[in-house]
Amino acid sequence: MRRTAHLLLLIAGCWLALPARAEPVRLIEVYQQARVHDRTLAAAEAEQAARAEQVPQARAALLPQLEARLSLSDTRLDDTRTLQRSGTLYQLTLSQALLRADRWFALQAAESGSRQAALQRADSEQQLILRSAEAYLAVLQAEDELAASRAEERAAQQQLLGAQARLDTGLGERTALLEAQAARDSARASRLDNERALIDAHEALETLSGRAQGLLAALASPLPLGVAEGEQAADWVDTARQRNLALKASAAGVEVAGQTLRQRNAAHAPSFELVAQHQEGDRDRLVMSSASTGSGAASISQQSLSLQLTVPLYSGGLTSAQSREARQRLLQSEALHEGLQRDLIEQVRTLYRAVSSANSRLEARAQALRSRSSALHASELGYQLGTRTLLDVLDARRQQFAALRQYQQVRYASLLDQLRLRRAAGLLTPDDLLQLHPAQVKAHDPQSLLTCLTVEGADDTAAPAAHTRPCP
Repeated sequence: MRRTAHLLLLIAGCWLALPARAEPVRLIEVYQQARVHDRTLAAAEAEQAARAEQVPQARAALLPQLEARLSLSDTRLDDTRTLQRSGTLYQLTLSQALLRADRWFALQAAESGSRQAALQRADSEQQLILRSAEAYLAVLQAEDELAASRAEERAAQQQLLGAQARLDTGLGERTALLEAQAARDSARASRLDNERALIDAHEALETLSGRAQGLLAALASPLPLGVAEGEQAADWVDTARQRNLALKASAAGVEVAGQTLRQRNAAHAPSFELVAQHQEGDRDRLVMSSASTGSGAASISQQSLSLQLTVPLYSGGLTSAQSREARQRLLQSEALHEGLQRDLIEQVRTLYRAVSSANSRLEARAQALRSRSSALHASELGYQLGTRTLLDVLDARRQQFAALRQYQQVRYASLLDQLRLRRAAGLLTPDDLLQLHPAQVKAHDPQSLLTCLTVEGADDTAAPAAHTRPCP
């Protein structure tokens, strides 16, 4: 309990105790901080760098190989007489693969793997953009919901005091007092849940960005929702097939598996290698003559140039087993790629429907909120006139705040759907985050938004529609 109170004081301090010069933090700034701090992206970058090093490793097997050797020996031969040979041998060998199909396909696989890692890193960057938006908007939504629950609790408390006063004067009933008490307790429980949710959202944002965030910037009004005129779901599906980074990385994975299979099959093929060798050492080391005895001190040299043909005949079934394994790996990668493409198409179509209808759904929720606010006002007026009961007022208020929460949920969900659609199509960039804030940045004020969205009085025009008179 003390921890919760302490964190709430810290959050409240972001609104009240910060200096006036403190600028609200925009979403793009949170992303830039996460770009440096996020370990998932760092791991993807390290993986790309590691996979890139596999290309020169594979290419090296196709380039000339030069090695030097030094050999010291002392040989004793016992026959009819004892012979002893000792000497030093210097050897320099230069070899060049002329025909090594397996090494060539290994190079192709390494290059495809490097492209796959680069695409996966780029996809991780897009995923980080989306994760930053999700964490940022989760805090804004939690602040709005907490403001709404506090307003609901205050209203329920006032209703409870009124019911108690009516009961004390003999104008009310105890049943009405108990109903008001239950409504106040329920609102208090909801407020406590929302306080915990706000703390969790702030901690998630801090974990992502690597630092505690103070004031967050308000979103643009009206929100940049919807798709361009004339765009159809098929257009977004085609774009996603061509530009989705996860799908392109999966296709590169199929290429890697295909090249690996060719490499394994090429292990059955003959190989040609050109070998040039220079040797220099003691006579006894290079020329073993039975007529000579003792150790010859003369130094001689020897050069050779050879073309070596190697034909693999039998390796215990290893090569065939590796080929079969590589074929199954290829089938696996093809199946995963096809499954990913199907899921992507379904996701794009679903998100397109959500985004294309976002404005109309948000407008409908705003209208429902206005209607519920008007109904609450009518119930309160009827309660004063004696034509409505306290239970009617409590139920109308509960429905008003339920409509308010539904409006807020659609508002933030529509923004995230917009970003998810662009990510699925491979179009999401950090510039998309700049469009979520107005040109003149100001701090997010959940209380101002709450006042704008709810109706006070009988005049329905007091609650503006989201598309005609945007709230802050």
